[in-house]
Amino acid sequence: MKKWITGLSLLLLLAGTMVFLLIYPTDEKKVVSYVKEKYGEDSRIIDSRCDDCKKRNHNRSYTVQLTDKPFEVFEVWTNKKVIRLEVEGDNYALGEPLKSFNSDLSHSKESDELQQYGFNKPHVTRYYDADNSGVLGEPFVHDGNVALFIYDKSQGDSGEELLASVPVITTVNQQLSSTGDTLAWVYVIDQSDYQTVHTNDMDGYKDVMKHAKRLNIKDLLKAEDEEDIRESIVDGNRN
Repeated sequence: MKKWITGLSLLLLLAGTMVFLLIYPTDEKKVVSYVKEKYGEDSRIIDSRCDDCKKRNHNRSYTVQLTDKPFEVFEVWTNKKVIRLEVEGDNYALGEPLKSFNSDLSHSKESDELQQYGFNKPHVTRYYDADNSGVLGEPFVHDGNVALFIYDKSQGDSGEELLASVPVITTVNQQLSSTGDTLAWVYVIDQSDYQTVHTNDMDGYKDVMKHAKRLNIKDLLKAEDEEDIRESIVDGNRN
């Protein structure tokens, strides 16, 4: 009788544990729920880091991307005590100055001037490849640097147009200082790829960015001729 009761107890304990595991939200789901509750946005986790995960109590940072706004990427910080995860905060607000800057840029004289040189829809973002080799890897995370994306209508050799655009890009970079940021890179992307970059098509985004022209802002701003422009294009993103 005792063995039967012991067996039943173990069975009930096992069943209870299974039910708990099924209904208890994962850490990732808790983070996603936090973003939904605080900002009213659906999101997904594209990276996470933990420097002390061997401890019973540890901190983990999650890189979160809004699913309908793929260029809005930020960090959520958590603290886990045994199995209970607590969300301690996030840096979503750091992206607000860039959103405001992009809104102004889209209606600016600089945007009109870039369009005269064949470049549409300028957009400043931290969301792009963090690999200095120019080859996109997984996962996609922003490295804190800021890039200017511009879209090339010519879909060809844009060296001459880029050279002519240097004064305009210089002005954009100067204006960006009002946000506390400065440009690190300029990406020149085919106009036909704009929709792919600005939707949540990550496979398409990966392919587009592999073929984008990518220039270090310092090299671009000191270019004296078209050959300097061509030599400044980072290997791995050359058309």
